Amino acid sequence: MSIDLILSEIVSKDDIILSQDQAQEKFGGGTEGFKRDISAAVIINNLNTIPQILKKANELSKSKDEFVLYPVSSGKNWGYGSALPALDIKPAVILDLSNLNKVTYFDAKTGIITVQPGVTQAALREYLDGKGAKNFMVPVTGAGPMCSIIGNALERGYGITPYTDHFAAVNSLKAYLPDGQLYQSALCELDQSGSDIIDKSFKWGLGPYLDGIFTQSGFGIVTELTFTLKEKPEGFDSFYLRFKQDSDFEQAVDLVSDILKMHEGIVGSINLMDRRRVISMMADNPNGPGSHKVMSQEQVEQLSKEHDVPAWTIAGSIYGTKRVVAAARNDIKKRLRGLKCQTIFSSGLLIWIGRRAVNLAPDSLLSRERRMIQTLDMGIDIMKGIPNEVALPLCYWRTAKSKDVENYNPARDKCGLFWYAPLLPMDKIKMRSFVEMVRKICTSHNIEPMITLTNFSHHCSDSTIPVLFDLSNPQALKDAENCVDELVSQGRKLGFVPYRMSINQQQKLLDKQSVFWGLVGNIKQTMDPNGVVSLGRYGA
Repeated sequence: MSIDLILSEIVSKDDIILSQDQAQEKFGGGTEGFKRDISAAVIINNLNTIPQILKKANELSKSKDEFVLYPVSSGKNWGYGSALPALDIKPAVILDLSNLNKVTYFDAKTGIITVQPGVTQAALREYLDGKGAKNFMVPVTGAGPMCSIIGNALERGYGITPYTDHFAAVNSLKAYLPDGQLYQSALCELDQSGSDIIDKSFKWGLGPYLDGIFTQSGFGIVTELTFTLKEKPEGFDSFYLRFKQDSDFEQAVDLVSDILKMHEGIVGSINLMDRRRVISMMADNPNGPGSHKVMSQEQVEQLSKEHDVPAWTIAGSIYGTKRVVAAARNDIKKRLRGLKCQTIFSSGLLIWIGRRAVNLAPDSLLSRERRMIQTLDMGIDIMKGIPNEVALPLCYWRTAKSKDVENYNPARDKCGLFWYAPLLPMDKIKMRSFVEMVRKICTSHNIEPMITLTNFSHHCSDSTIPVLFDLSNPQALKDAENCVDELVSQGRKLGFVPYRMSINQQQKLLDKQSVFWGLVGNIKQTMDPNGVVSLGRYGA
């Protein structure tokens, strides 16, 4: 019997079953060029269906009708595997949780909120605005408005708003274990009041902390997440520090480290972007869509001149009372004395004049300046917890499809994208060696070396390197895969260690014989002896 027919016997009438062809069409693509077979999919509308499917999967395990469930929230894990199964060794069923999109709890006084997997950044913003709670910030990311809040938190994602580490803001979660039992914390189990407010309010619970094992793992199916929203502070400002010369990089790193050390809890994470990364936000690819060619130095210089792009750009934000923001702004200005950099604050006169000019000018004039102001304002909105698509055009840098599309979706539009996401020590010598490594390896594989360093503390930084390519070009795909492999290999030797990996990298790099991944395997065997949930995901 086909898997979709087996599923039709147990799912509710509200759920939607997709046949093999339908499931492959909906979930079989991605930005990575990976190939996986998908046997069926279930779009879940009834939460109670999940334990029934889990029980059926266990019942049929090791029979000719066995299948493995791969849950997705929005399915937009672009660059890491999109919505594809981690492995291709057993019939795979995608469990689409995107229609479970309710906010089930919200306290407007504390900012504590509980969401289901289908709640996206845009949906949460709309919910809060509808509740008259515009004073709260959505934990946004560059992935865009249509991406899941839960999905990002479970990948231990981060953003640029004050609660930078998104899982750190999580207080509790509920999940179905592979045997169909509902997991909740010991606090929730002990509470006899009929309410789980204490569980929603206190992260660490009682006894061993187990919520964390559901992040970057295949240990269960998370169906709700409770976290604390950050209230928009009274004062806000953003700053942009522009260094003209590449040789100024070391000064920029020291500056970022000092700002984060001086203003911990006031300044959010700080982005340090190189010229090519900023150019990708301001201009089209000069080599044309579908090109498999790196920009020449002459092209970089010309575009930098046309769009006024410096060698390195620092972008950060300040949060607090108006007096605290003003004091921090003054401290940053003092720290800049003697440095050769241009300083722009979003509250400053220069930005006000720029906005005024483009608003008054006819549409046919100041097109470059208009685009710069629009990009700047969208970046400021992100810092204020307002989701938008400002970062998504990057994915279209080399695609043959125009990036002037509505509702960006890199997988749907067949963009080629991998992410290389290592952690680095906040050390200017180490970080310079990282920059040189990325530039050398990327260009050797015909990949544009676009560098962003997201600095979330004065001692640790994360870099997100987009490996962009034309997915329709087999040679471009091969070069992109080789580029990522070499970046990871050489980076590990230099102490640059990935904190996220694609589904293929997980199979290549995670040593099941090591103590850590051996323990992960033992836990998986105990929790999921029949292997019915997310086989192969982060060592599971």
